[in-house]
Amino acid sequence: MIRKAGFRMDNNINNGSSTDSQEEKYSAEYTVYEEKADGGYAPPPPAAPFQNQAPRPRKIVTKQMARRRQLGAAAILLTLLILIFVGCAKGCSKDDSGDGKGKKNPTETTTAAMAEAPTQETVTEAATEAPTEAPTVKPDASNVKLTTREIFLDNIGDVGISIIQVYPNGSTEKNEVWKSSDERIATVDSKGYITAKAPGECFVILSFDNNPDIEIEIKVSVAEGVTQTSNAGEITAAPLGAAPAPAKYDIKGLHYINGVLVANKEYTLPPDFAPGLDPTAEAQFNALCEAAAAEGLSIYMGSNYRSYQEQEELFNNFINWYGYDYAENYAAHPGTSEHQSGLAIDCASWSGTFSETQEAVWLAEHAHEYGFIIRYPAGKEAITGYQYEAWHIRYVGSKVADDIYKSGLCLEEYLGLT
Repeated sequence: MIRKAGFRMDNNINNGSSTDSQEEKYSAEYTVYEEKADGGYAPPPPAAPFQNQAPRPRKIVTKQMARRRQLGAAAILLTLLILIFVGCAKGCSKDDSGDGKGKKNPTETTTAAMAEAPTQETVTEAATEAPTEAPTVKPDASNVKLTTREIFLDNIGDVGISIIQVYPNGSTEKNEVWKSSDERIATVDSKGYITAKAPGECFVILSFDNNPDIEIEIKVSVAEGVTQTSNAGEITAAPLGAAPAPAKYDIKGLHYINGVLVANKEYTLPPDFAPGLDPTAEAQFNALCEAAAAEGLSIYMGSNYRSYQEQEELFNNFINWYGYDYAENYAAHPGTSEHQSGLAIDCASWSGTFSETQEAVWLAEHAHEYGFIIRYPAGKEAITGYQYEAWHIRYVGSKVADDIYKSGLCLEEYLGLT
């Protein structure tokens, strides 16, 4: 291959600002041709155009600018160190709380708490958001126990009471506060004695002056007050010790043993049996109260006849108030209550808790004289299935009552049901 070189010189004159001097500049170009096979020459590819670019000016850095750059770098480095330190503190805190080993460094804990502290916006939102389940703390009235929370009064002027068996912590009889929701129906005095004023229903509310947040409602039902009479006129009490046996009903589902109607956990009464308060039992009870009053004692009628449906509601209330075990010992299942028979009466007294009064002592000694027995005596709980109730009496007539009183037996033992 033969190469051919060509030479060209250009003479350029550049006139400067000075007219006295001239500067000549020369430029030379060399072209190399490549010989072809046919004897000709091929010119080389055109050269890239020459770009006469001015050099990039160098930026001048002052001492002040350098100082600012140093401070910025130091700030970034310090921020990175703080973030690394906080991350290490969090990791150590989680490790300590997870395995329970070692103690937390107070400095690390404080730093972590500061890092995790919520912003003002977060705190405000948390404060305004209602909790899912707001805990409510109310005074506990479940430890307050009464003989009944429902009282039925048959006649205007009848008196009833619900006896407090267990007081709330710190309260006594002196702290009792009684009031009626409707004094047109029934009134209540400072000792809890409820007096029927007109037919209808209302509530007597019990609270305590040293526990004002505890309120217990006692439902009071006052009937129309129909007077029970017989063909011979109004029934009056029999002579002392000669109370007749109660009436006997020829109704399917009733259980009589030796002429005595039985109502207990084994022998139940049908739901539709609704005789009302037995008129003979009521007359004998009035005579009993008059005899007690003659000796300076006060005995009044509390709860008496109670229907199957009313007993069902009462038993469920006892479960809600005191629990199932307590209800089993102090309340009867519907159909097993003697109150449904119309022959049972709960006694009340002005003197206070009935079982601790002289009236209870007198009743235990004289009830049989008017045809009544203490239905659930002390020491017989395993047989009767109920706790001792000094106030609960059952009308059976003088003959049966006198036999039971002298024998010291309870009704189940007397009838051979043990």
